Amino acid sequence: MSKRAFGIVALLALCLVLAPSCGPKAAVSEQETDTHTLAAPATAEVGAGRFATAQRIVSFAPSLTETLYALGLGERVVGVSQYCVYPPEVKALPKVGGFLNPNVEMVVRLRADCVVLFANHDKVIKQLAQLGVPTLVVSGTTLEEVLATFATLGREFDCQERSEAMLADINARMERIRTLCAGRPPLRVLTVIWRERGVGTLRGLQAASCDGYYSELLRLAGATALPQNTASKYPSLSVEGILELNPEVVFELVNDITVSSAAELAQVRADWQVLPDLAAVKNERLYIITDDYATVPGPRFILLAEKLARYLHPDIDWDR
Repeated sequence: MSKRAFGIVALLALCLVLAPSCGPKAAVSEQETDTHTLAAPATAEVGAGRFATAQRIVSFAPSLTETLYALGLGERVVGVSQYCVYPPEVKALPKVGGFLNPNVEMVVRLRADCVVLFANHDKVIKQLAQLGVPTLVVSGTTLEEVLATFATLGREFDCQERSEAMLADINARMERIRTLCAGRPPLRVLTVIWRERGVGTLRGLQAASCDGYYSELLRLAGATALPQNTASKYPSLSVEGILELNPEVVFELVNDITVSSAAELAQVRADWQVLPDLAAVKNERLYIITDDYATVPGPRFILLAEKLARYLHPDIDWDR
C-alpha cells in the first residue's frame, strides 16, 4: 500500500472512531455498548474485573493498544490492528487488520480470550459474538469518553490502581492548562486532519469542527475551534472557505507515515502560501504537528493538549 493510500485509510479509521456520524451508524447504540461486554471468561471472579484473568488480549485500535500497555497489560496482548505502532514492541505482534478490513479469522487463530474494540466496530462485534469470542466494547468519540475508557479498562482488567494514577496525572495536567490559559482572549483555530499535500495548493482539506475531541483539547487552552455551525465533525473546506474563516492559528496534523522527510514537510508548509493574507500564514502561526500521538486518542493525548497550549500561548512560562 502506498504511503498516501495508507494515510487515507488511517484518516478514515480515525474519523470513524472519533466521529461515528462520519460513517455508518452502529447497529447497537453507544449507550448500550459503552462499557458492556458481550461475553466474559467463565473464570472471571466477581469483583475482580470481568477480564481479570484474560491472558490473550487482542486490540482493534491504536489508542486501546496504548492504553492496555500503559496499564501494564502489554505482556497479555497477543494481537493488534495494522495501525498500531506504539509502544514499539507492538510492531512485532500479529495483525488483525483494521477498521475497514478486520481479520476475524486471525483473532480466532490467536485464541483471544478478550477482544477490546470500539462500539462502531459493530460488524466485528457481531461476528465475534457469533463465534463466542469475548469482547470488551468501549466508546471514544469525546474527551470524556476517552477518559472513561481508561477507567473502564482499569476496572475490567482489575488494574484500577494503575488507571486511577494515570487519570489523576492527566486530570492534573489538564487543570494546569486551564489555569494558565484562563482569562486570555480566545484565539480562532483551524485544525487540519487531512488534505492532499505537496501539490502547491490546499486541496481536499478536512478540518476538525467545533464539536468533537480536537475542539475539546483547544478549549482546554481557551481557544475556539473553526469552523462553527457545521453538521459534520470533520467538514471539507475549500480555499475560499478557509479564507472566509480567516483563522488566527492553524494546526495541521501530519501523520509521519505519509510525510517523513524535511523536504516533504517543507512542501506541506509551502502549500499554504496560496493564502498569503490568511491571518495564520501572515503572522507565521501555522504549526505542523507530526507526532504520532496527535491522531491517537490514547493516554498520550495529554502531550498533544500541552503542545497545542504551548503553541497557542508561547508567552506563558510553561516550565515553571
